Amino acid sequence: MKLTDQVFVTSDHHFGHARMVEWGYRELGWEEVAVEEWNSVVRDQDIVLHLGDLALCRVETAQNWLPRLNGRKYLVLGNHDRFNESAYTNFGFTVIPNPVFFNWNHGEPIIFTHKPYENLPTGWWNYHGHLHGNKHHQINSLTNRHIDCGVDVWGLKPRKISEIYSYIKLQQQKTSGELLKL
Repeated sequence: MKLTDQVFVTSDHHFGHARMVEWGYRELGWEEVAVEEWNSVVRDQDIVLHLGDLALCRVETAQNWLPRLNGRKYLVLGNHDRFNESAYTNFGFTVIPNPVFFNWNHGEPIIFTHKPYENLPTGWWNYHGHLHGNKHHQINSLTNRHIDCGVDVWGLKPRKISEIYSYIKLQQQKTSGELLKL
């Protein structure tokens, strides 16, 4: 996978995870909406980097949604990703290591992880999931270079790396480092 501005990134769909509704992260029927939102921005030729917690259900249940997601899909496993690698392959995902390091074409290095990367090196960005928009969830060392790419932050849609980066830079300029929610 080559990292370009056009690569989409997302995280924490939790397809089939019934407690997502109970916990207030989703509404009933959200899986169908999530498939529609994904496919509204991602085309078959696009690359999507999913940062974990893709599904928490039986493989047979995940079959209802995961094969319908557009794109050339790569998965960094999260703490709730429990299928074997061949199941993800059958759903059209390539499993890649966690963490993933890239030197982006903007000259700024990015670490892609499921959970936020502790002790982030100076000058690096960390695109991650796991937090569901809650910046104070289990992590004390978050900086304004830790970017929560989860669907709870970005409206159930994968977003282009360049779109997230531009939005974050704009918010940092407006708020001197304090990030705003969408």
